[in-house]
Amino acid sequence: LREAAAERDVSYIVTEQFVDDALALTASQRERIKLSYLRARHVVFVSEGNRATMQRLVGLQEVAHSVVPNGVDVDAIRLRLDRIPGRATRPGSGAAHLMTASRLAPAKGLDVLVRAVAKLPPSTVARLDLYGEGPERDPLEQLISDLGLSDRAFLHPWLTDVIEQMAVHDLFVLPSRAEGMPYVVLEAMAAGIPVVATAVAGTAEALAHGMAGTLIAEPNVAALAAAIQRSLAHPDDTAQRALAAASRAGASYDVKLQMRRTVALWTARGRPR
Repeated sequence: LREAAAERDVSYIVTEQFVDDALALTASQRERIKLSYLRARHVVFVSEGNRATMQRLVGLQEVAHSVVPNGVDVDAIRLRLDRIPGRATRPGSGAAHLMTASRLAPAKGLDVLVRAVAKLPPSTVARLDLYGEGPERDPLEQLISDLGLSDRAFLHPWLTDVIEQMAVHDLFVLPSRAEGMPYVVLEAMAAGIPVVATAVAGTAEALAHGMAGTLIAEPNVAALAAAIQRSLAHPDDTAQRALAAASRAGASYDVKLQMRRTVALWTARGRPR
């Protein structure tokens, strides 16, 4: 599409929504991507980690580019939270209810999450709710059954709006193997639910590299189970991180801010730098 626009002398901006930290390119691919960048009015990366990866792979010298993160409607999320019954109405014995929401695909590491919950007793984690659709649904259902978690882990259809679910769960967990800047993590931050995730590009930046959430270095079952247990065992510290995340969501990841920055790129005279 970029090349077609360039051939027709159509002005375009490239937005790189997802760049795997481990991305590898052939020489031909590097050349084509670099040329598409040079022809673009601007190139937008949704995270500094994604920008750094493409700097390493193709070089961004003489490329007009910026980092403009994804954004969510923070005010609307907080307004909705005021109208949703909170944790006090949640059924259960007091053991934690965990949730995630994502495409059911290998890159999201949901198999790691299910295995991590299996390592934790019901007195620690009473329930895991997974919201999503994708090619890993059948394997995940089988894994849940094989691990004897059918009464604790539940697969649900994808929901376009998971704010209500975030309001009545204790932790949001996303052990991704790669990310750009996941909207669902930004929604969790705005909603005030503590986040446990892997320190991949975008997610780590949003969570201030651990100051606004609990991060593990890679999607490892033992490390994830320990991070979940640690978050639940230290509720005051976990709550402080969630408060820091909510503040960051409003200050840095509100959709209105990102739209103003994006519109400015389109309306700038010439090729903005």
